[in-house]
Amino acid sequence: MSTQYVDEEAVANFDALQALVRSIRNVRAEYNVELGRKVPAIIIASPQFQAALQQEGDIVSKLATLDPAAVQVSNTPVDLGLTRGEVPGEVAW
Repeated sequence: MSTQYVDEEAVANFDALQALVRSIRNVRAEYNVELGRKVPAIIIASPQFQAALQQEGDIVSKLATLDPAAVQVSNTPVDLGLTRGEVPGEVAW
């Protein structure tokens, strides 16, 4: 296959979106979140990946079973005042 026609940025964005959905699904399984339950998410992303999320946010929310109204995207970590592994009460499953 010729790489002449490959959009490297699109491939990188797809790979990153796929990894994000996989990671969210893994966390859902780890915390035994019931199937179909829409959950909130805070996603830390580079400005370039934020653009991909903006464009594909609906499908990411659908594939990862997220509550689209409760998804926050930032390029800096968000301090929830939690220790590693702790789940805040309002999003506890």
